[in-house]
Amino acid sequence: MKTKKILTLCITLLILGTLSACGNSITTNEFIDLSGEVIAPEEEVRTCEVTAYYKDSYGYIVPVQTKIEWSEGIAKSVIRKMMHTAELQKDLVVMGLESLMPPEAVINGMDISNGLAKIDFATNKLTINSLRDEKCFVEGVVLALTAFPTVNEVQFMFNGHVIDTLPFGTNVSKPLKAVDINATQPSSGESVVLYYSAKSPTDFTYYVPVTTYLSSNDCKSALNQLISSGMSELESCIPQSARVLNCQMIGDTLCIFFNEEFNALKGSYSNEMRAMRSITLTCAQFYEFSNVKVYAGSKEYKFSHELEVFKAANVG
Repeated sequence: MKTKKILTLCITLLILGTLSACGNSITTNEFIDLSGEVIAPEEEVRTCEVTAYYKDSYGYIVPVQTKIEWSEGIAKSVIRKMMHTAELQKDLVVMGLESLMPPEAVINGMDISNGLAKIDFATNKLTINSLRDEKCFVEGVVLALTAFPTVNEVQFMFNGHVIDTLPFGTNVSKPLKAVDINATQPSSGESVVLYYSAKSPTDFTYYVPVTTYLSSNDCKSALNQLISSGMSELESCIPQSARVLNCQMIGDTLCIFFNEEFNALKGSYSNEMRAMRSITLTCAQFYEFSNVKVYAGSKEYKFSHELEVFKAANVG
């Protein structure tokens, strides 16, 4: 939904073990330039932080935070960053991601007025392999455009015309609002976004936001759902027997209290790192914090190594 902030990850996610150690502090993500262009250091180029959307091999939409050169048509530039080009596919494949747009989806033009973005693609034939791919295309474009404050809805057009449906039946006859990203069923209750880790075939670790629906929209409930609802391709790396007893802000530090079973995480630096990223990303929709402390039972949890934990930027 437009009102729910999506926490986005930089594309440098992550070869495990390559990050510098900074204790348990929350640090700002670095960005990667996917443009393939090399800018001379003396040139001053105005850039803008944006969120592009891609998909992984499991069919999940993955938000990626990057910097692009500022232009008047910045919204169109974001969509171009998502287009199915050989250069982009080459950059993304090593990270287990790919464009969610059909290869024929080249932009004719875009107009934004009165909260409505009309995007016109230069084709009426799209190569789409499944309903899931079709939904990824539509939802990814809408999420990218509605991240801008001037856009509330998106109207798809093809060769200057509005069509009723795409090949697998997705209705695009009317303006579309953003929907919850990677939403589970059923969609009743309060929506929360859980962040799971996944590994690409090339051993990159990245994080996938999944919207689920709970009777209570709070940090404790979200974390306990994160622990209990892992999927075969996505995981939190938190021990299954662990439970969150309480979450509390003390100054600018978020304190998370687990039961003793959280100690089963000890001994695996990579699992500690992946678990803490899933935890902090999930918690950031409820709290603004600069540091995190984790307790297991009555004692503060001591990580195997000093561990850098980060909070992603809010977008939308």
